[in-house]
Amino acid sequence: IEFYKSQIWLWFCIGPLSFQVAKIAVRRGINAKVITVSWLILCLVAFFVMIFVEEYGVIYGVWLFAFAYFLDCIDGNIARISKNFSPLGAFLDDSGGNIFWTLFWVGLAIGCSDILNANLKTHSPYGVINHNVLLLSGFFSAILLNLRDVVSFRHSDVVRGGLKKSKDGGMIFNRRKGYIIYANIMGYGGVLSPITLIASIIGGLEYILVLYALLYFVDFIYKYYRCIKSITII
Repeated sequence: IEFYKSQIWLWFCIGPLSFQVAKIAVRRGINAKVITVSWLILCLVAFFVMIFVEEYGVIYGVWLFAFAYFLDCIDGNIARISKNFSPLGAFLDDSGGNIFWTLFWVGLAIGCSDILNANLKTHSPYGVINHNVLLLSGFFSAILLNLRDVVSFRHSDVVRGGLKKSKDGGMIFNRRKGYIIYANIMGYGGVLSPITLIASIIGGLEYILVLYALLYFVDFIYKYYRCIKSITII
């Protein structure tokens, strides 16, 4: 089971829709890199909307990030359909994931903390959790996600290849029982995207922010331990 197929939101909703759009884009000669740059720019727009738009900025930002993710899926499908892969495209797409997560969690933290969006209290109970806790949660999530990639040597094929040959798979989460649950909880293409969209409407984004900061902390510690364990085996 591939990670792509393990995330229900991506596999049953975003994936099929983005594939159809990608086929249209290929027929019209649209390059995957153009889509990649577009969704990276959209991430920046969503981030600034979250922190500077006073009324419902966080809500608009969440939906813009969701659309950026949709474009991310489109560019990947364009590359697969056209079979036009390039090192630059792979780098932009891979590093774009880090940019997406960093801007998403930091923007969500600043917006939900009510520092720049005081009017959000009229929409949902964002004032329930201390502002500092919300800020720390968002920044903590962004830092942990990037540290996780550094520790797992994600951008080093040599070291990563070594980890793949280790006894327990190293930092790579083995596709055993519970993997699908893990992928759906931690992946944006799992439950995170739909629940943030729903929470942006009915309220509760601040609780998601704090919950995922805790989940990322546990995930980082667990994978860091597995990395150390696998290196000692190589």
